[in-house]
This record gives sequence, C-alpha cells and structure tokens, in this order.
Amino acid sequence: MDWAEFLWYLDYNYFTEMYSYLKNELGVKALIIGTQSAWGGTPNILANLDAIDAHHYWRYPVGSGNNWYVLNDVMVNNPRSNTISQLALRSVLGKPFTISEYNHPAPNMYRPEGFVLLAAYAAFQDWDAIMPYSYGPYTSGHIALASWNSTRMRGTLDFDQDPARMALMLTAHMLFVRGDVSPAKQVVGVKMTKGDEIRLVATLRAGAWNMPSDTLLDVPYYVPLVHRAAVVVDNITTPISYISPSEVPPPEGGIIKSDTEELIWDCSDVDRCVLIVNTPRSIVLTGFLGTGGSPLETSL
Repeated sequence: MDWAEFLWYLDYNYFTEMYSYLKNELGVKALIIGTQSAWGGTPNILANLDAIDAHHYWRYPVGSGNNWYVLNDVMVNNPRSNTISQLALRSVLGKPFTISEYNHPAPNMYRPEGFVLLAAYAAFQDWDAIMPYSYGPYTSGHIALASWNSTRMRGTLDFDQDPARMALMLTAHMLFVRGDVSPAKQVVGVKMTKGDEIRLVATLRAGAWNMPSDTLLDVPYYVPLVHRAAVVVDNITTPISYISPSEVPPPEGGIIKSDTEELIWDCSDVDRCVLIVNTPRSIVLTGFLGTGGSPLETSL
C-alpha cells in the first residue's frame, strides 16, 4: 500500500505541476488533458485538469507486426462486456469527456455496429466528443498520400475505404452531432476515492494498461445503458438528485431499456440480440433482425 501510494503521489505531482506550468507560466489557452485515462493518471488525479479522455476498441487486433488476428465477434450479443459501459465509468462528474480513439477493427464482419452503438450511447451519456481511429494513413510505405484512393481496405483500423463502416458515419452524425438521441434523465454517481485508486493498484486489480476506474469497483454493466453514469471524485459532492448503482434494478427478460426509452438493447434471444434506436428523428436497428418480429413490434 505504501508503494502504491507513493506511485499515486508521483503521478499527482507530475500532472498538477505540468498543468500549472503550461497554464500559468506559458499561458496555454487550449484545454489540457493528462492522457487517455486507461493508461495514465487516475480519476482523482486527472480531474485536476481541463477534461477527461479515454480510448477503447471492440476486439482489438491480437498480435503484432504481420502476425495478428481479429476475433470475429459481435458486441451487440455481448452486453456484459460492452465497451460503452466501460467508457462511461471513466467519465468524471463535472468534467468534459472525450473519446479520442474508438473502432471495431476489420476484418470483423460485424464492424458496422461500432459507430452506431458509440454515437447512440455517447449522446445518451451526454459526452462531448467522439473520434474514430482512424480515417486512414497519411502515407503508404514511404510515398505520402499514395493511398487515399486505394479502393481497398489497407489496415485493420482504417475506415476511409471501408463501406461497412464509412456508410454508417452519416447515421452516427445524426445520432450524436445532430442530437437525435436525447441525454439521460437520471444520473448515477459512482464514488471513487483516492484510497480506492491506491487499493486497486496495490491489489493488482489496476495496472499500467488498465488504470483505476469504476469498472473495477464491480458496477453492474447495465447501469450506464439505463442511466447516465459518472465517477464522483473526492473533492466533489454527489448531487442529492443522483442515485447509486445499487438503486438500478437489473434488466428483465434480457431487455435493457434507457430511461428515455429511446435506446433498447434487446437480448431476449441471447444469440440474436438487437439494438433499437427509436427517436422522433431517427429509427436505427443494428444486430440480428430476424428474431420473429416480436422485439420490433413491441418496441417501435
């Protein structure tokens, strides 16, 4: 515990001293983010800066160099391990929250779901920015700009030449930027103290590639799919109107419905789940639609 506390203060001193130097001595006007929150700092440290950022991928490539593979797996069938809930539990109450890297990599056949799911729930969570990684490479080998019109997918994360992902960017724009999906009505505040962060590091539940977050405090996966969720750090008082994770009942019949009733993650057939986005301006379905019709008939 002493060693973990030493490391905590080492990070705290670095981030706060650098922030003060950039803002007060150099006069930097731009927002300053420490780093993406899974890799460095903790919520109680990064909350001292201007904004919180996070990265995430569904089924990121395994391996390196030319020796790698991507699991051909669909997130809509795996709500218990979904990326949205994990991201939500890295946001900090009172701070802007951005996702500066996100993707469902190729050649996963289910990758079109990625930016629809992200945009819908990012709007529901009232996040501030979402950024795909990546549009495409600046170079092909050593020849700059040679690959902009290759008419083929060049890399697992590049989506500029991928109709399966690129075509859905219009839908993602309407859900998030145009604001077709409404923000949540209720907020769940999840307390994370400095002591929690130190304990998670000391017990090896958190580490360099998975820094402390409320995902490690066993908050149920469905909470951010029903309400907005945010970490409440030490120097913030939880508003009286907020509820705790324990006050969110588990879904019944495998159907997780947002408190706005605009987002319905229907896993009543566990092997053929579907996400239904049903708003006054957009109706979107992603997943396995051939489920006999009953989920769609009852939800739309």
